[in-house]
Amino acid sequence: MHPYLTRLGVPPVVQDFFEPYYTTDNNGNLVFSYGEQAEHFGFAFHRVPAQGLWSAGNANSAMIRQVFYCDSAMEAISFLSLNYSFFNGTDQLLFLAGGASVRLLNSKAYSLVFGKDILGRVRDLKIAAAIRRLAITIKLADQLVHIRFREKDFVLPQETFSLNAFGKLSGYHFGVRVCKPKKNDCWLDQLKTTI
Repeated sequence: MHPYLTRLGVPPVVQDFFEPYYTTDNNGNLVFSYGEQAEHFGFAFHRVPAQGLWSAGNANSAMIRQVFYCDSAMEAISFLSLNYSFFNGTDQLLFLAGGASVRLLNSKAYSLVFGKDILGRVRDLKIAAAIRRLAITIKLADQLVHIRFREKDFVLPQETFSLNAFGKLSGYHFGVRVCKPKKNDCWLDQLKTTI
């Protein structure tokens, strides 16, 4: 059990699940390895690397049923803390976090755990397209989202843009679940409000 996670209200069962996937630095801060870079979390700061991939959960791809792509390791911990009751154990779950990396596993159910802001909604679309191995270009300009997908151009206002809205506009169903916090912009902020 880590004191920072306990203070945030992370249940012991969730702490036990994530414990093998982080270390603690000399100051007691959480460190999550993304390969050559690392995510650092302390109560005064939270730094997430732009490169690399962090993973937690079942390493046997044949046993994984559900894959969660997250903005950060702390988002993964916060998401599972707030939604643990919806899962029948954690032995078939895999959590991934990283800037640009995507790890594809065939025939798995995918969920996207990104923030509600425009960058999180853009990541939803980018990762969903990568999961389906489809090329996509997304640009933000003048409060609009410009998308090049399947040799067609699409434009949506930023305030109404989402993976679902784009799916309806383009006629393509990505077949991934999007998990957004109800009250806050990200899962970590929502977890902080429950303490």
